[in-house]
Amino acid sequence: MRGWTDIDWTAPVNRFHPLNRGRLLWLLTVPGLTGSNTWIDLVNPTGKHSGALSNMERTDWKPASGRPGDWGHLEFGGTDESVLVTGLSGLIDPNVGTYLGWVRLDPMSENGFVWEIRVDASNNMGLRWVDSSNQMDFRHKASDVISNVLTATPTENSIWHFISMTWDTGVADVLKAYEDGLLLGSDTSGLGTYVGTPTQIRIGAADFLGEYMIGAQAEISFFNRVLSPDEIYEHYLLSQQGYPDLLNRLQPRSWLAQVIGNTPDTDAAIFTLGQQQPIIEPFVMIPY
Repeated sequence: MRGWTDIDWTAPVNRFHPLNRGRLLWLLTVPGLTGSNTWIDLVNPTGKHSGALSNMERTDWKPASGRPGDWGHLEFGGTDESVLVTGLSGLIDPNVGTYLGWVRLDPMSENGFVWEIRVDASNNMGLRWVDSSNQMDFRHKASDVISNVLTATPTENSIWHFISMTWDTGVADVLKAYEDGLLLGSDTSGLGTYVGTPTQIRIGAADFLGEYMIGAQAEISFFNRVLSPDEIYEHYLLSQQGYPDLLNRLQPRSWLAQVIGNTPDTDAAIFTLGQQQPIIEPFVMIPY
């Protein structure tokens, strides 16, 4: 597996790979390493849909924690930390799509939102830990119709889980929940049509209730299509290998020198993301 310094940050996503079809956001770049307060979207690496950290600092970024393929992650303390991804108007379709992300839930004494998309009280969706029932709430609320898939896992055991959620209010009319690549359950009771256009995603909190999660998140993606069970399992496996072939890799260093010519951020130690392109130092080629 290659590391951070091997990715072509000017065009990180291999758009020709079938598993990247329909990928709208891929929040993978860790702000603690970039020397900035943003969580860059790899699909739009210039920062058009970057995530602004709210009440978070570079110290909230933590290095790899032992999970296979771990690039590092953001810690959420449950008080006021969150990430707000804006500029999404017309991008994410709340009536058909997929969410993928690595989530680690630590013990919470209250409810905590992993993420939420919201237009108003009648039209919102997301992933919430419900403390009273000790369950995860896969939520799609549209036109005051609430559909949930509830499960006793993953638990607040401080262990990483690859969580997935798909929704389709059309012909399929189904909400599905996955953990570690495997289907947990489906809700076919009928999803209401989501009205309005969401403009942002709140990660680590709800936009209205102040329900903040305790734990960590990493490698978050949204798609404008419903991924099949086989595709979700494949994403789960590839994420543990550093996403081979899903990310564009850099050419040899001679090519790299022609692309990058700024001073490295010595505080960040590895690289800094600029307005249009990153600065990488040092560059180490690691074999696959």
